[in-house]
Amino acid sequence: MAEINNNLQNITNLDLSGQNLEEIPKYVFQCKNLRKLVLHNNKIRKISGDIKFLRKLRLLDLSNNNISVINFQILKLPCLRTLNMSYNSIISIPHEVVESQLEQLILIGNELKKVSLNGWSNLKKLNLSNNNVKIIELYGLFPNLEYLWIGNNPLQTILIPQNSLPKIKGIYTYSYSSKRKEANIKYQQLLSKRENVACVFWNQLHVGNEKYINMSPSEMMTELKHLLADFLGKAQKNANSRETIEAYHDWYNRACVIFVNQFGNNDLDVVRFRNVNNSGNGYTLMANYHEINSCYAILLSRLNNNQMETNINNNNKKRLKVFISHSSKDKYFVEALVRLLEYIGLDENTVFCSSVPGYGIGFNKDIFDTLRDQFKEHNLYVIFVHSKNFYQSHASLNEMGAAWVLKTDFCSFLTKGFNYEDMDGAIRPNDRISIKVDNDNAKSLLNDFKEQICQKFELTSRNGNVWEIRRDEFIREVLK
Repeated sequence: MAEINNNLQNITNLDLSGQNLEEIPKYVFQCKNLRKLVLHNNKIRKISGDIKFLRKLRLLDLSNNNISVINFQILKLPCLRTLNMSYNSIISIPHEVVESQLEQLILIGNELKKVSLNGWSNLKKLNLSNNNVKIIELYGLFPNLEYLWIGNNPLQTILIPQNSLPKIKGIYTYSYSSKRKEANIKYQQLLSKRENVACVFWNQLHVGNEKYINMSPSEMMTELKHLLADFLGKAQKNANSRETIEAYHDWYNRACVIFVNQFGNNDLDVVRFRNVNNSGNGYTLMANYHEINSCYAILLSRLNNNQMETNINNNNKKRLKVFISHSSKDKYFVEALVRLLEYIGLDENTVFCSSVPGYGIGFNKDIFDTLRDQFKEHNLYVIFVHSKNFYQSHASLNEMGAAWVLKTDFCSFLTKGFNYEDMDGAIRPNDRISIKVDNDNAKSLLNDFKEQICQKFELTSRNGNVWEIRRDEFIREVLK
């Protein structure tokens, strides 16, 4: 017997999930060094007072049982930090407990009607989702409470003093569409003023300064993708495990906040997505996932469309700039071209040419970083100066490839002695304006080029003798 007792004393982690237990075996209470006890998915109805002997217990999982009362001895355990009693039949939290060492209390999917807590100083996470809660009262100070879930409850009255949650980061209140009456005005003020709070509440969305305001649609889709993959991966191993159930709620809750943020509380697709009862076990939640999967796909597609619109809008906001892509060996040509562009009305803020002082690389800056930034930060109109030197320059060919991939608008100049049939790579002679400077039609094409630049940059077109003089000077210089 002594040997058995010693063996029990050595047990620190014990998992008795899915054993059809109707009560906690008595030997468990002899495991005086037990740190983690998992009794998920049994038929336990009552917790013996002997639970008080597990004074070193840090995590207790009693989810998916038939428990209707929380034994106050559990809440008084000196080392207990996490208590999960989700998916039982609990109707109340003991009033006699004024203080507890708990950091996480998870009571998803019970039969709670009223929750009244007074200043649990260690509590960090409180999840009351999917109950029948009508009244929530949090009195006193909760100095460490960071996350509060009260969604999918027929809430009528919420009383939370404004200064009671100094560290709150998230309050999630995605709720039923009916039986909503009124909320304490201080609570609404709390939601609207706290940073990092995301909340769907009384048909209004309150979003804090950080999380979802600054996230792009693509970042939101990536986050949802990872959360869903986590849920499905865990469901494949055990659809009714505690980890799977929690992963489902993490994905679903986040999706609700994101979709309401993007499309509004009354959007038909959002209403369909939120119109499920998530109070069941893991198998019920998997069935819910399959039920709302098509609606979820539609909402993701709409998020993707929002991202595409964002990309277009961001691109439209970029400043237009001429980028002269050339070989450094053709410096004489681009110097003449820059002078022509200056006469048309452009300057160092609207022209980039690496071979011309004042128009290219800044002092002590890397050329490749500068070139990359030009493509990233500006809506570029690229002028390619085609020559034999150009096609022998890897940098020039890379610039041409980048312009083609990014669908950048462009035109081409062909240097003296370089022919259309010599053009190679992504840019072809019939793609845009192509000006061969030693052809008879060069003057006419330069006139078209000037008009195009003026139109793009909203400049007044300069016609007449002065333009013709400058145009002809350019041709003479590049034909020397």
